Amino acid sequence: MMVSVIIPCYNSAYFIEDTIKSALCQTYSDIEVIVVDDGSTDNSIEIIKKYPVQLIQQKNAGACAARNRGFAVSKGDFIQYLDADDLLSPNKIADQVAQLNGRNDIISNGKWGRFYTSEPLREEIKWGPHTSIQKDLSPVDWLCQNRMSQTSCWFTPRKLIEKAGAWDETLHQNQDGEFFTRVIAQATEVKYCETAKVYYRSGLNNSITSNIKGTLALKSFYKTCISFEKTLLPLEDSTKTRLAVANMYQEFVYRAYPYCQDLIKTSEQKISTLGGSSLPPYKKGKLHNLLMDIFGWKFPTWLKYNFS
Repeated sequence: MMVSVIIPCYNSAYFIEDTIKSALCQTYSDIEVIVVDDGSTDNSIEIIKKYPVQLIQQKNAGACAARNRGFAVSKGDFIQYLDADDLLSPNKIADQVAQLNGRNDIISNGKWGRFYTSEPLREEIKWGPHTSIQKDLSPVDWLCQNRMSQTSCWFTPRKLIEKAGAWDETLHQNQDGEFFTRVIAQATEVKYCETAKVYYRSGLNNSITSNIKGTLALKSFYKTCISFEKTLLPLEDSTKTRLAVANMYQEFVYRAYPYCQDLIKTSEQKISTLGGSSLPPYKKGKLHNLLMDIFGWKFPTWLKYNFS
């Protein structure tokens, strides 16, 4: 069973070499590595060409477009997406291949740990994901947890991606959350593989998440809320799924205020219709929390917006 490792790359010269090595050094041998360069202007391409990988070059169109391009040319029965600044543990793919055992109706999720230096093995790493998803779950139960998993943790049968559809190239935030929500919805089970580890590089100034700001990102996140609702509720329309959707919209409201007032109003109406949210407001510091306790969660945010 072939596994396709798909790596989108944009100006990643500083770390793409280590990422490629982590893919090529897997203990599982039936692997093709596809690197899609998304219009890099540094020397990423020169570095990539040093290794036995399939290199595809395109004009800058974003990581989602690069992943879609990579998937279109891939031949693997299973897909491993790998961001250009992250690393796979050597046994990551082998352990998840063994766990799925040839089945194309289940998806496997692994562990991820943040690191900030060039040598993650020398760094004390706090491992995720949240304990609530460190176990085998049904797709509905996994999605209802509303917890983060990292893109490279997933190991996915090709069939599930074909059924779910492509990465949404219009999104600027939470692209992986939206994509894997649709993929998980096509599965019969979400497996958890304790030994499949991903080293998640953090603290980069040029990363996607650090560069996307403002109303563009907020509107993008709102679009992922709509997708979450349209994906989850048809699977199961129950108290727990409506609460999960309401909490997703509530997260948008917390992120968006005081911007995007029209979308906030629509979201609050949806939350009410769904039966209310249980998601508490963010804690941000002693003064913020004190003002929030006295005047409600919007006041300290409004104060910072108007006077900072």
